[in-house]
Amino acid sequence: MTSYPGFDLNFLRRVYISTTVAGLLMGLMLVVYKPVGAFCFLAGVAFGIANLWALAKVILALIKVGEIDPREAVLTIIIKFPIILVLFFVFLKKFVLAQGRVELVYWYVAGFSLTYAVILLKVLAIIIFNPKQGPPKGSAVAKRSGDGGDSI
Repeated sequence: MTSYPGFDLNFLRRVYISTTVAGLLMGLMLVVYKPVGAFCFLAGVAFGIANLWALAKVILALIKVGEIDPREAVLTIIIKFPIILVLFFVFLKKFVLAQGRVELVYWYVAGFSLTYAVILLKVLAIIIFNPKQGPPKGSAVAKRSGDGGDSI
């Protein structure tokens, strides 16, 4: 089975790196404008990356080629997600809402959303720069179109 160019296991690694670099650069620019907002933005970026990492771990544990390790999947769901969510809530309560400045929540959410904006831009770039590439042979889209995946 062939893979679509750009969508492989390294895609997530590239997303993590791009998000980290973009978040740090934007955070450095925000320090001049709103130092506390920059801190909330960078914390949101960190939690966004952690959330995507935990989600990727669960998905990869469930779709492994060969035997699925149910223990790893269950531990990831039971331990990693609650820890990330508890840290998210504690940060929000202690540092953001305790100051009584609701606008800091917007910086926090913007940082959290940066990971998903990077994913969207990377997917659009792959689609735009590989327009003639059809679905991979053997994929569900190729089977439905009946042509084996050479074109859409």
